[in-house]
Parts: sequence; structure tokens; C-alpha cells
Amino acid sequence: AGVRWRVSVAGDGRNARPLAFADQGAARDIAVAALRMVAEKGREAHARDLSERQLVSLAGWLCSTSLREAPPSVLPDISPSGGEIGSFDAGFSLTAPEIGETIGDGVISPLEGEMSGRTEGGASRKPIGLFPLAGHATALGIALPYGSMPADKIIALAQAAIALGTTEIRLAPGRALLFLGQPTAANPSLQHTAAILGFVTAPADPRTRIAACPGMPACASGRIATRDIAETIAAETADILDFTLHISGCAKGCAHPGPAALTIVGGENGAGLVVNATAKALPAGYRPGYDAARGIGRVAAMIRSTRYQGETAAACLTRLGPAGIAEAYRQAQTEKRK
Repeated sequence: AGVRWRVSVAGDGRNARPLAFADQGAARDIAVAALRMVAEKGREAHARDLSERQLVSLAGWLCSTSLREAPPSVLPDISPSGGEIGSFDAGFSLTAPEIGETIGDGVISPLEGEMSGRTEGGASRKPIGLFPLAGHATALGIALPYGSMPADKIIALAQAAIALGTTEIRLAPGRALLFLGQPTAANPSLQHTAAILGFVTAPADPRTRIAACPGMPACASGRIATRDIAETIAAETADILDFTLHISGCAKGCAHPGPAALTIVGGENGAGLVVNATAKALPAGYRPGYDAARGIGRVAAMIRSTRYQGETAAACLTRLGPAGIAEAYRQAQTEKRK
């Protein structure tokens, strides 16, 4: 009887908490309500922080006459433009606004999409590559490495796509772009251009396993050059990256708030290595920020030499334990001093 939407929170497609199975309007309203609840908890909040009572109330709204009867909510001032997201009136229609559209006394700014710089799961599955559509058409998925790219490179890719006949570019999950309308024969050329510009064009690209914030010098809080470190690690240790590697400029962990198998975090003592925890945890070892990639290279060498046949790198890390991993991370610096 038409398209239905499953709304879930706090997880991925396998473990998220189901809330409702609803039509488009109700699904949208529940999603907006969930975002309001998270926003009201403050800057550090996530959907996983919602209480059981709040989750029950979200699911219960499907049976209510209208979400607009819920109490008004105001988003916190977390935008770089000084809080240009206006408050929502109790009687405001929850249709999706366009950028620049006036909403009550506020306006949605084009800057709001980059409030946190989060890469949204740099190691998660992304819509990258070719996807068949109806009528023998295809969509080409291309991702932004670590969630962002310089504007001039995005412009160059868009111009190349237009020249090849692309009629539409859609935003996709995981900070990816879907190119549609171009002839199938044009896809290899567009992929090649994207690869030269530095975009992610293959699902197996090791950069999809790395979550890296903008870091130094782009972020005032960054203590290490995260993107440079990430590029070096991706180039030199692609064969062992079957786990999430988080590279954080500081202990806030914006790019990957949850635990990661390995996290490099910038601090006063240099680049710390955190094992199986978040960027906020106490590092097991340190080395200079400029030399962090070399430390991970030493960890990768240990994995190659010690893992069993058929064992994943992630399982090998678990077996080696934090102490052994930290020692390998520090060892490269020790050898350099000798």
C-alpha cells in the first residue's frame, strides 16, 4: 500500500534500536523529534544517549494525532555562524526547508552542514562504485576522503561530470556523492578524474577504514596533522586495515566518538596511541606527532609477522593486547634514537 520506512536509532543497519515502521510523513516527524531530543542534551550528545523513556515516547508518537502538538524545542548554539538554525514553533510545519529558506525568525545557513567536521563513520560501508538502476542506467558513487575535500577539487569534479553528461549529483550517506544521468561509457572517465583529484573511487580504498578529523592546522583544537598522517598510513599499511583506525587532532574525538581498535590522538605529549577505546581514554604510549605514521607502520609490521593463517588484523590486535601494541608503537622511536 505504498512505501514504508523503518526508523531506528543508535547503531547501524544490524544493531540499531527499531522505533517505528511508518509512512513517509510519520517517519520524517519521528526523525526530527529524535534530533531535537539529542540537541537538547548538548554538544556532546548522541542518539545512544537517549533514555528508554524518550525512545518509548518517540515510538508512541506514531499513534498520536500530530507531532506538532509536542512541546517546542530549541536547538543549541553549535553552529559556526553563531546559531543560525532558528527555533521551531509548536505550530511549525515539519517539511524539509531549503538552504537559505526563512523559518520563523531564523534561517538555515549553508554553513550548518559543517558544524562539527565529523566524518560520520570513516570506516563504515559507503555507496562507492557503480550501481545499476532501472532502464539500464547506472549511478556512480564517489566519496570524500575522511569526509571532506577542498572546494576547488569539488568544483573541478562537478565541472568534469557536467562535461560528461551528468544531470544530477545527489548527496549520499558517508559523505559520498552519487552521479546520475551520464552515459554508462562516461563512468570510467569520471572515476579516473575523481581518483586524480584525490577522491575515493573504490569500496576497498583503505581510507574508508580511517576516520580522521580536519586536525592541524584546519582546527584550532588540533595538535597533530591528522590528514597527513592518515594519507601516509593508508598508503603504507593498506594490507592490514580491516579494523577502524581513528586519527583525532585532540581528545574530543569528533570524527569517531565511539571506541576504535586503534586511535591516534594529539595531545601535549605528542601523538598518543589508544587501544580499543575512544579518543578520550588515556593513551598507552606516545611518540612525536610528525612520526605517528611510522609508529603505526611498526604495529603493522608486528601484525604481519605474528598473525596466524586466516586470522584478521583486528583479531591479531586483540590477541597481542594493549601493552604489546603500545610497545611496538613506541619501538620505532626507540630504534631511531639508537
